[in-house]
Amino acid sequence: MSISKIHIFLTVTLVTFFGCKNAPEKIISDQDKWNRLTIGFKNLEVVVSNLDTCAIVRTYSNYKKTIEGHTTVYAPSEMKEKIIKIKSSDKDSIYRWTKELVSKPFKPKIFCHDYVGKLFLDIEIDEQVTQSCRYRSICEWSTINAETLKLHKLFKDILKLE
Repeated sequence: MSISKIHIFLTVTLVTFFGCKNAPEKIISDQDKWNRLTIGFKNLEVVVSNLDTCAIVRTYSNYKKTIEGHTTVYAPSEMKEKIIKIKSSDKDSIYRWTKELVSKPFKPKIFCHDYVGKLFLDIEIDEQVTQSCRYRSICEWSTINAETLKLHKLFKDILKLE
């Protein structure tokens, strides 16, 4: 090899070694860190997958009273399931609002005795980790705070709720 070829080889090697930086690692946002959301209220359960363009809506009915130990439990005897299309932007919004409700739980201002409403929120991060929050004895789940109001409005549009 001639001196000029060695010089070119060394120059290219040194420039490549010292001048090039590794490509930055991809930053994964919170939106990429969940598999499934499950939100339950009244007699409905909505399941949203981060990988699908559809959501599952389960409607429960014909509740039967049973006694478990010293507790009265009302369990549904019927369940209907339907699949609806859901936009990516709607999934992102549902995730954001659910994440806010789960990561910063709050105590509702009103405790309802007559109508024992509920709201449960589950965020499955992966097959090993789930974050969740359960609200009980609430009068109307949709009016608890800003996030529940946003969820209700979106569900009203995409699920055709009353």
